[in-house]
Amino acid sequence: MILGPVFHRELRLMPRRPKIYVARTAYGIAMLVIACTVCLLLTGTQRVRDPGDFARFGSTLFELLATLQLLIFVFFGGILSAAAVAQEKDRHTLDLLLMTKMNNSELVAGKLMSSLLGLFVLLLTAVPILLFGTFFGGVSPQQVAWVTGITIAGVLISGSLGSTFALWREKAFQALAMTMLVLVLWLGLGRLTAMGVFGSTLMGIPSEIVAVVVSPFEAVLFASRPFADLGGGMGALSSGNAVTGLDISPVAFFMGLSVVFCVVLNGVSMLRIRTWNTAHDAERFRREDETWHRPSIWSADNREAPQTIAELEAAQAIGAQGDIVATSEVAVSASAVNRANSKPVSANPDQRTDLSQQNLEGRGVMSSPLAVTPLAAATARVADAGEQRFKPHREVWDNPVLWREIRTWAYGRKILVVRLVFLLLFAAAAFYLGNQVLYGTRLTAEAMAMTLVPLFLISIVLVNAQAVTSITGERDAKSLDLLLVSDLTPKEILWGKLGGIFYNTKEMWGLPLILCVVLGVTGQVAVENAIYMAVDLALLFFFVAVLGVHVGMTYESSSVGTATSLGTVFFLFLGIATCMWMMILFSGSFETQLQSFLAFMIGGGLGLYVALGARNPSPAIGFASFIAPLATFYAIASLLIGHTLSVFLVIAVTYGFATAAMLIPALYEFDVATGRTTISDQ
Repeated sequence: MILGPVFHRELRLMPRRPKIYVARTAYGIAMLVIACTVCLLLTGTQRVRDPGDFARFGSTLFELLATLQLLIFVFFGGILSAAAVAQEKDRHTLDLLLMTKMNNSELVAGKLMSSLLGLFVLLLTAVPILLFGTFFGGVSPQQVAWVTGITIAGVLISGSLGSTFALWREKAFQALAMTMLVLVLWLGLGRLTAMGVFGSTLMGIPSEIVAVVVSPFEAVLFASRPFADLGGGMGALSSGNAVTGLDISPVAFFMGLSVVFCVVLNGVSMLRIRTWNTAHDAERFRREDETWHRPSIWSADNREAPQTIAELEAAQAIGAQGDIVATSEVAVSASAVNRANSKPVSANPDQRTDLSQQNLEGRGVMSSPLAVTPLAAATARVADAGEQRFKPHREVWDNPVLWREIRTWAYGRKILVVRLVFLLLFAAAAFYLGNQVLYGTRLTAEAMAMTLVPLFLISIVLVNAQAVTSITGERDAKSLDLLLVSDLTPKEILWGKLGGIFYNTKEMWGLPLILCVVLGVTGQVAVENAIYMAVDLALLFFFVAVLGVHVGMTYESSSVGTATSLGTVFFLFLGIATCMWMMILFSGSFETQLQSFLAFMIGGGLGLYVALGARNPSPAIGFASFIAPLATFYAIASLLIGHTLSVFLVIAVTYGFATAAMLIPALYEFDVATGRTTISDQ
């Protein structure tokens, strides 16, 4: 077993799980539905006169399926690997794996490949469908092989990134956020390079070739183009001499660099896995040990101080055995010593000292200098300082859940790095838009869409990731059960979590909203449209936050819940964007195209209902699941023709209703879990 027992176990158990067969069937049907939709668009908007029309259809279909599959697999590769490792850390089972006889390579590589095994099975399912395009012409089996290889390389890179971040970071949200931010930056820089933003050439190499070498998305686009557009023949795929001076394809060069990058990432993880996941424990134990040996041990952490001489003598006896600190280092209050003999405490410090000495002598404790020293020293220090004062403790708010989310490092101190990376991404987008404005160039709709849409999308995804991990983290740590059996009301738990989500992601939703306001104030966007955009964006942020909480409470497995929540957001935006791309590609009447999209929309609504309402069904969730894809499609179509008011109303009503449909069952789910109500009472 080269990959170790972790991968071997997953390889043996996967064929026994029914969900893998359901996933394969659903993925194959989805790809066939997309192919049929494109075919209906072609026959409904164009005339097929000769085999060349079929060849163009085959190449277009192949390019669409290849790019869409790459984005889905790269996205889920990073998410699944990060969630799998984070789940092990949250449940403290990674510590058990580190204590086994497995070496670091078996642990890292085995966990990575086991988390990606399901994606590789789905990728094999898609190969026959991609080969189906060769019957139309315009696509060769070599192109299918190139695209499959690029997708595998992209999945390995994204999975290695997710695994490395999850092993490095202490919390699930940190790993997920860093993985998604790096993936967005990676694909975004590749797209900007291909567009020539950094120049037409880089180090004497055409920017298009450089983009193919460094970005899987550009590599898939390059490999899926018809050969006629590349200069003819397979020699076009071997034009890598511009890169290395050798007859190497840029796609092959990308795959080679991908292997090197994966080896480096996993090599670092193998070398540092025990340092990352044991050094902080040693540091925590050292801090606890220092705290335990402080003179103010009981007052420092609000523990109860000894109230009698007998308790103090017992503490001294235990300290002599080395279990705790000797009582010579323990400070007790003079009032506690006097309470042991039921004598009042004098207001005069000197008298208090005398009383303490008399009490100790009366009990025979000070008969020997060796036995007297610890208690006498402790009492003398207290007497000189007066009444021992306890360290001020932090006041907990009326809603302890909200207090814990805001006033403590509930998601680790390293969340600051996530915020810094997002601030850099936002600064880059704001700099580009501001630079255009300073030069007197009015921003076009295309320029704003290319800048704002990725920024808004990553913001929405980060808020959703924070929401779902705020619940799955509690579940994995077994602290959710404690919340459910406490006297907290469902409203306190739910609104406390939502308040913490928005507080911890305030930069990720606040800065995009501020940017919308700035665009309206500067006149780059009409004030009316700026208001529409800001309000709809705020509703979407609230929707994805409630979605994350709802999915986190629904699914017991944190990795499945995380993938479901983020996958829902991914479908609602990328899936609808794919439909709109097909609509623009095949121009025609709206009625004709709408009919061809109905099957895709209904199938998407069914999948959305299974993800959101299968475990907690309700008519409201079912209606919201089926109406959300259609409403989003209509909103984007209205935006393309300039009907901004329609976009605002449709998004506000649809996602507002979907949010309420998930929010109300969440309260009742808490009620049932806490025993306040039963299912028969609802």
